[in-house]
Amino acid sequence: MKQNYYLTHGLQYLILLAIFVASFLIIFILPDRTTRSLVALELLVCYFLWGILHHLIEHNLQKSTILEYLALAVLGLWV
Repeated sequence: MKQNYYLTHGLQYLILLAIFVASFLIIFILPDRTTRSLVALELLVCYFLWGILHHLIEHNLQKSTILEYLALAVLGLWV
């Protein structure tokens, strides 16, 4: 049971890490500031939706969890 849990979550986090790394590489490679901003925005939206989906799959989604992911995404926009 625990091994399957770690395997499933490990794969989920590996995919999320790949999305973050690819996005950051694209942001640093692209010369156009507008395109970089759009990629950053897409990354934040992806992070927010990924977190919500993860907790929906785990059946432990709560309002506070949604607000936490939203707050981190908004903080990412601000930075």
